[in-house]
Amino acid sequence: MEPMESLMQSETGNKMRTPSGSSAVSPASSGRKHRAGHRRGSRGKTIVKVLAIAVVAGLVVDKAISIISPSPQVGRWKSAAAKAAYASAYDQAMAALPEPTRIHDVQVDLGSVRVLEWQGSEPGPPVVLLPGRSSGAPMWIENLPDWIGQRTIYALDPLGDAGFSAQTVPLTSFRTWRVST
Repeated sequence: MEPMESLMQSETGNKMRTPSGSSAVSPASSGRKHRAGHRRGSRGKTIVKVLAIAVVAGLVVDKAISIISPSPQVGRWKSAAAKAAYASAYDQAMAALPEPTRIHDVQVDLGSVRVLEWQGSEPGPPVVLLPGRSSGAPMWIENLPDWIGQRTIYALDPLGDAGFSAQTVPLTSFRTWRVST
């Protein structure tokens, strides 16, 4: 030791002089314990942030999957007023046609399919009219006048969509849809 002053080296390699040989603690070494605790605290905060981001990302992915591929549901009217409004428009469209010979409600595994029948006089297989998405038998209003009376025609209302078919079970596969016996 040197008289009157001691030379100490800080963690960073800087030499420090202290009067009268007293031991000096460099600012770097005095904060070592504090910084180690701070590092642990900031490491913990980082882990929490990463976990929070992972949870949020998981929820976003789950929501996106449910939007892209929603779980099967049973089609239904949103309200009695919506059903009444649709029924009024349906009846108004169908009023331009002759009354169906029969109306069938065919029971299938998923509910009941409404089928309108117009009996024809000509021989041959019947014509089956399948509606497009969000439409029922009235979608054929432009074509039916020329066809009614010739061959037998069946016009279906879709199951779980617009029309008067009544779905009771979610459609999960086309293989499960068959006529109940």
